[in-house]
Parts: sequence; structure tokens; C-alpha cells
Amino acid sequence: MIMITEQCLSETDTATMARILVVEDERIIALNLKENLEALGYGVVGIAASGEKAVTQAGKLHPDLVLMDIWLQGNLDGIGAAQQIWDAWHIPVIYLTGHSDKITLERAKITAPFGYILKPVNERQLSVAIEIALQRYEREQFLSAVLRGIGDGVILVDQDCRIQFMNRVAELLTEWQFTDAKNRELTDVFQLIDIQTQQPVNNSVMLALEEDRLVYRTDDHVLITKTGEPIAIADSAAPIRDNQGNLAGVVMIFQDIRDRKQAEAALRQQLAREQQLNQFQRQFIHTVSHEYRTPLAIIQASTFLIEADTSSVQSENKRVNCQRIKQAVKYMVGLLEDVLTFGQAEAGQLLLDPMPLDLNLFCQQLIDEYQLIASDQAKITWISCGKGQTITHHDSPRNGGWCDCHGYSMSHSLSQRSRTNVYGMAVR
Repeated sequence: MIMITEQCLSETDTATMARILVVEDERIIALNLKENLEALGYGVVGIAASGEKAVTQAGKLHPDLVLMDIWLQGNLDGIGAAQQIWDAWHIPVIYLTGHSDKITLERAKITAPFGYILKPVNERQLSVAIEIALQRYEREQFLSAVLRGIGDGVILVDQDCRIQFMNRVAELLTEWQFTDAKNRELTDVFQLIDIQTQQPVNNSVMLALEEDRLVYRTDDHVLITKTGEPIAIADSAAPIRDNQGNLAGVVMIFQDIRDRKQAEAALRQQLAREQQLNQFQRQFIHTVSHEYRTPLAIIQASTFLIEADTSSVQSENKRVNCQRIKQAVKYMVGLLEDVLTFGQAEAGQLLLDPMPLDLNLFCQQLIDEYQLIASDQAKITWISCGKGQTITHHDSPRNGGWCDCHGYSMSHSLSQRSRTNVYGMAVR
């Protein structure tokens, strides 16, 4: 009489063949299965007579396939053992049973077995079931590896919108582990909030199920993680159909776009700065072209006075007018220097070099020049109040510079345009 006990069999001859763990509490049936499997060219790496032993040996031996009897001795039946083995090591299971009642079949279907064989088993039936299971497992593992390797988050749900798969990226972004999220409704794990209204919005999976089409989400929304952190995402969802064309579920792909959002915001800021700079350049050019008119008018007026002067004090008048011409030319040169200064400022090469300025003398020179242009049409008066005699002059006071001074005021009867642009100087 041949006796067989729970054991771990030699793996010497099973290195190049499918390695199978047999779980059967009837010893004679287990021995017969072993002989049939070896005759078919498979290797039997172990035999277990209970669900508990099956889980232990599966974790130790890591077989390629488990032939599992549903009704076993002990507290853990074959269905419970198969579920634990799949959850822990993703080892495919084929059920062996003499029961084909509806309740048993429904329980077995929950664990998504790779085969279901009724006893007694013949070699042909056994070989076909094993080959189909191994090929299906290989395809599923390849697909799973592809989904895990995708750089975006991937979530697969069934037709009831319950999660059946999450890759590592999806786990990281949602902060949910697949083991905790499996069979949960998608809305429990994947919650979206509209950025503008801060109200919940439907995810692309719901839209894909409702409208039965590929859905791309382009509106602004954020994913709320398990810990409550908002993450800006972009996502899409596509329906999945079985071989009969029936809707089997939806696959959703989503990605973290926080870096893209930050880049877009930085680009918008840069564009705004460029627009502001362009506006300043246009204003600067307009100011410079306008400011050229004043010294040119002074030169023109002084030249006319020199030519027309026939008085006895002609020499003194010529000296004054020539001085005015020189000041106007100096001013125009200063404008050109301001253009160069603007270029240095734009290149980040401008250095601050403040210097003292006699405000009374500066304003008196302005009055003389404007009075010359205005002639007898207006009278410009300079009133100095306070003790200050000098101010701090930053850059050129003619254009683009500014002055710190207190206690001074200027009144005149020139046009509004002239009052708002006295050589670009701001007096506070």
C-alpha cells in the first residue's frame, strides 16, 4: 500500500516545467493527480491536505499554479485559501471539485479562478485547463506589468464603478493602497473638486459610463488625496468591452500636472513683465521724442535773438543766449545718455550713483528756459519755502530720474501739458 503525506517534493526535475502545488485532502486522489501531472510533463512541487497548509506551502514554494480542492479539512476551505494565495502572491488557481451546485459556483466566481474542473479528472481535461490557465495568467501578468510601468496613474473599474486595479503611480497620487481600495466605489478613492467653485465634480469614469465614449477632461479640477491634499490633474477614461461587446468597465488614466500649472503661471508672469516692459519702452521713446522739442525750441529762440539783437548790450545778450544754447545742447546730450542708461537698466547693469543738486539753481534754469519759449505770453514765478538748499538727485532729473526734496513749490501759468512734465522731475 502506498502512503502519501503532506510534503514538499523535490524540485530537481521541475526547473524547466510548470511547477504545480496540489491541494487535496483525499490522499489517493492527490497521488493520482501527481502521477497524471508528471505524465503530462508538469512538476508537482508539493501536496497539501488543508487550506492552512496550502497557504503556507504556496508562500514557501511559490508554484506556477495551484490545483485546489474546494472542500477541505480544517477551518479554511479551498475558496478562502485561494483568495489568500492570490492576494499575497498572485498565484493562479484552478479549482478541483465534485460539487457543481449554484452556491458553490457563485462563491468560486468571486475569487476569479483560472479554471474550474469537476471530478473525476481525466488527463486531457486536466492538460487543457492547465495550459489555458497558464497562458491567461501570462497575458494578464504582461498587461499588469505594462500598466504598472506607465508613468501616469491608471485605475480600472468594473461596470459598477468599483475599483479592480490601480498601478503604483495611482497609489502614490491618491495615497490609497490598492489592497485597501479594491472593490471600493471609485468616488470613495478618487474625489475631484472644481478649482473655481470648490464643489465636487463628476470624474471622467462616470462620464464614460454614462455616455459610453472616450472622455477627456480639460476643465480645471483637483484631486483630493486620502490625506486631503489637493493635486491638479488631467485625466481621461475609456470604456472596456468584453468579447461579446458588452460594457465590462472603464480604464482611467490621470497625471499630476502641478509642475505644468506652475510653468504656465510663470510663463504668464513673464509675459506680463514683457508687456509691462514694452509699454515702458514705448512711453520712454514717446517721452524722449517729446523732450527733444523743448531744447530745440530754446536753440531756435536763442539763435533768433542773437541774430535780431542790435542793442548796446549785445555782447551780454549774446553771452546769455549762447549759454542757453549750450544748456539746451547739454540737455539733449543728457537725453541720449538716458537712452543708454535705459539700456543698462534693462540689462541689469545700472548702478545707483546719487549726487547733491542745488534745487534753487536748477529750478531757476528751468524757469529761464521755459520763459524764453513762452516769451511774453506767460509769467513763470519760482517760490522757495523752507531751509533746504540741496536735494538728492538719482540718475538724470531730466528724464526718468527723480528727486527727494521738501519745502519747495513752483507756480506758473503754462499749459496743463507743461505743468505735468517739468523735465520729468517729481517734487514732493
